[in-house]
Amino acid sequence: DYLGASASITHYVIEYRQSGTITWSRVEHATTQHTTQGSIDVDLNVTGSYEVRVAAKTTVDIGMFNDFVTVTVT
Repeated sequence: DYLGASASITHYVIEYRQSGTITWSRVEHATTQHTTQGSIDVDLNVTGSYEVRVAAKTTVDIGMFNDFVTVTVT
């Protein structure tokens, strides 16, 4: 609804950063790469606390990002 009925979702955009930093890193996953919820992988190979947010990318533009969640990698 945010970008209009003609804008179908093609990708999910995931941004992440180490907690306390400013710059976001970005990865995109096509909707055809995943068939179940919760199966998007982001390679965080350094332990610590990360902030992660997600937005839908459509045929028109990228939608709004959700509020970030904090994830701890051990």
